[in-house]
Amino acid sequence: MASAEEVALVTPEGDKARGQVIAADAAEDVALIYAELKAPPLPMGSALKLKVGQGVVAIGYPLALLDKPTATFGIVSAVGRTLRAGDRVFEFLIQTDAAINPGNSGGLL
Repeated sequence: MASAEEVALVTPEGDKARGQVIAADAAEDVALIYAELKAPPLPMGSALKLKVGQGVVAIGYPLALLDKPTATFGIVSAVGRTLRAGDRVFEFLIQTDAAINPGNSGGLL
C-alpha cells in the first residue's frame, strides 16, 4: 500500500469506487485514503477518551492480505501501555482482550 497512489474500494453493499492514497506509513501498515463514496464516513474516535471496559472494533488487512479482510471485536483492557520490540518503542498503546496473531488480529484500533 505504501507505494500505491490509487486503490480500488468496495463497500459491504457492493458499491465500487477509486480511492486516492493521501498518506501512508509502511512501518505502521496504515494509509489515509480519499474517496467519493455515497456512504457516510464512520466517526473517528479518540484514544485519549478511551476507558477500560469500552467496546472496540479492529478491521483491516493484516500482512497485506488484500483479498482477506479480518475483523475483531473486544473490550479495552488498558490504555497508555508501552511496548519495546527490539530497538523500537511503541507508546500510548491500547490493550484489548483480542488475541494478536499473525494474519487474524484485525488491524489498527
